Amino acid sequence: GDYLRGEQRLGRIAVTADVDAVVILVVGAIHGQVLPRLLFSPPGTVITTPADVSGRLAQTVLAGIAPR
Repeated sequence: GDYLRGEQRLGRIAVTADVDAVVILVVGAIHGQVLPRLLFSPPGTVITTPADVSGRLAQTVLAGIAPR
């Protein structure tokens, strides 16, 4: 949250953006991708996530989903 608030102060994120909601969305999505694999995979399994999931999430948050 602090990082995103700093980005707001620098003008790279809208001052109207709900930073706390963004943190919940991104962190929750990453946890949803990683934790099940960690918890339910056999020991020694290499944990992978879908290609560029973090970049895709960030782009979606930045672009929004409402039609323009």
